[in-house]
Amino acid sequence: MKINPDASIEAEENISFNFSGSFSYACRDIPEGQWNLSNVSVTENNLPVPFTAFPHNGGTRIRWNYSALNEKRSFKISYRLENAVTSHDDVPELYWKVWGEGWGVRAQEVYGWIELPKEVEDPKQPKALLKSEQLFLLLSCHLKNMLFKNPVLACRA
Repeated sequence: MKINPDASIEAEENISFNFSGSFSYACRDIPEGQWNLSNVSVTENNLPVPFTAFPHNGGTRIRWNYSALNEKRSFKISYRLENAVTSHDDVPELYWKVWGEGWGVRAQEVYGWIELPKEVEDPKQPKALLKSEQLFLLLSCHLKNMLFKNPVLACRA
């Protein structure tokens, strides 16, 4: 996730599935917010995958189709969010659930990378900015980049 100086975000999500059985589609729900979603794409091995994006439960659902049988597959979902960062008097704010509800299976690992629009003056400062209902471990913070991990997430169906 790259946060731009104009308060927009360029996001790339790499989602890997280890399929047991036959599967034909997957979805990624982008929650409702003050942002505008654009430039959506889905790829597999750098090749475009047909998808549709449509309103769903107050947000946007991105759904793509494929054919998988007892195999591992990885997809990259890319998109842009305009007006995603809110500016307050004391601090800018980005409220984003890296991994939301609605998944029928448990995620083994979730990693996130945030590239900030400018260098952080105090590398300890971003630690206070990572707040979540679940525990995230800040693995590193260097200049403009933060890497974080949630080791195991229980997801509700």
